[in-house]
Amino acid sequence: MRCSNRSTSFRPPEGARDYVDGLRRLFGRAGKRSESHVVSQEAPGNRGIILIGIFKLAKALLLVVLGVGALKLLHKEVADTVVQWIGSLRIDPENRLINRLIPKLWTIDDRKLKEISAGTFCYAGLFFVEGLGLLYRKRWAQYMTIVTTSALLPLEFYEIAHRFTPVELAPC
Repeated sequence: MRCSNRSTSFRPPEGARDYVDGLRRLFGRAGKRSESHVVSQEAPGNRGIILIGIFKLAKALLLVVLGVGALKLLHKEVADTVVQWIGSLRIDPENRLINRLIPKLWTIDDRKLKEISAGTFCYAGLFFVEGLGLLYRKRWAQYMTIVTTSALLPLEFYEIAHRFTPVELAPC
């Protein structure tokens, strides 16, 4: 099969010239990144999004540590271990919160520890994806953060309506 000898010139797709010009401005003529230019083009809301992304990554790291800690408690008496921690941290053992916590810890078995660690790893993965997406300024990550954050609001409203305390209204 022969190719026809048409004299057509190459046309870049629409918007390609603007994209290339933007890359040239971003990286400069010599191919090195111009930091002052990048900072000057940054939108004012980007800093907040970056801070939220860093916060999400920190939460993901903390949840991974908690999940590993829960796995390390496998085949041990959780309540005895926590009582040792309370003693080493010099927390008042007569504290009413501690007195409520210890009986609940006696019910935790290896199956529940595995479930707790699996849940923390799942949430860590979610926070990790959100954090990286926000740091890379992806629009989907912003929507994902809004959806995952607002998904728990009905539960919060239910708790406030049925078991109202001033602590429930605290921002953090």
